[in-house]
Amino acid sequence: MRGWRKVNIVRGIGLLALSGILLWGCTGAVGGPSPTASPPPTATWTPWPPSPTPVPVAAEVNGERITVEEVQAEMARLQAAAAQLGMNLAPEEAWQRALDDLIDQVLLAQAAVEQGFDLEAAVQQGLTEAQAAYPSTEAFLAYLASLGFDEAGYRAWLGRATAAAWMRDRIAAQVPTQAEQVHAQQILIYNEQEARQVWQALQSGADFDQWAAVYDPQNRGDLGWFPRGVLSEPALEAAAFQLDVGAISPVIVTPWGYHILRVLERQSARPLSTPARQILQQRTLAQWLQARRAQSEIRLGPSPYPTSAP
Repeated sequence: MRGWRKVNIVRGIGLLALSGILLWGCTGAVGGPSPTASPPPTATWTPWPPSPTPVPVAAEVNGERITVEEVQAEMARLQAAAAQLGMNLAPEEAWQRALDDLIDQVLLAQAAVEQGFDLEAAVQQGLTEAQAAYPSTEAFLAYLASLGFDEAGYRAWLGRATAAAWMRDRIAAQVPTQAEQVHAQQILIYNEQEARQVWQALQSGADFDQWAAVYDPQNRGDLGWFPRGVLSEPALEAAAFQLDVGAISPVIVTPWGYHILRVLERQSARPLSTPARQILQQRTLAQWLQARRAQSEIRLGPSPYPTSAP
């Protein structure tokens, strides 16, 4: 079973975008460290007219085709994962997410091969390890069939998924393990006039901790340590890294309200927490994919859901 667990990790690639969005959406205090929501990568999309090919094609990425059948299979897996999390993905949304995930996998896999990834060796190793978890070839093929694969389809999927995971890990590894960080505290107020009154009081010598406790009795406005790139509001991040230790910011307006920041500590090279590094890795991967899409030729076949957009 050890080998099959490894394959199952790879199998999760297509579902990570869905589960990641859900998990990040449930974390982070208002104004505190949390992933910055970024729009999906954009690219120049060239509509692909129907062709007489006997195999319906959903997209072509730098000459590599993604079939409608592949998108439908990924779509079914996404919908099943969403159902387990209590979500209901509409067919058009599931189609678009599945197609986007597969395009990203192809882009990552192509880059992996360019950088020397041994695709054939990885596929053979993965297939051998997966088969070893079953008492017979027939039992293994039956399990693949339950996932919507025949052996050839599974080999193709495994190669793409393994190469994509390898490349994704290389991109994530570019994020350093330490970075400049600040430890900050905030007073968050929802009324502008009240916020400016508190700021004036602070300028007159009022205790910041006492005011922070008034508006956040539990955490006293403590935002913890964070590097650039993880706060939900760029204006807060910019202020935090511009302030000297002990300095108090002007009132900062965000969609969440009116913030007053104080920097408690600063370190030029502090180890990143696991959540902070994961956020930076997600951002780095998104930026890589956006750049790769812009450099690629991506053509789309006709969508079964006319309302879906690339």
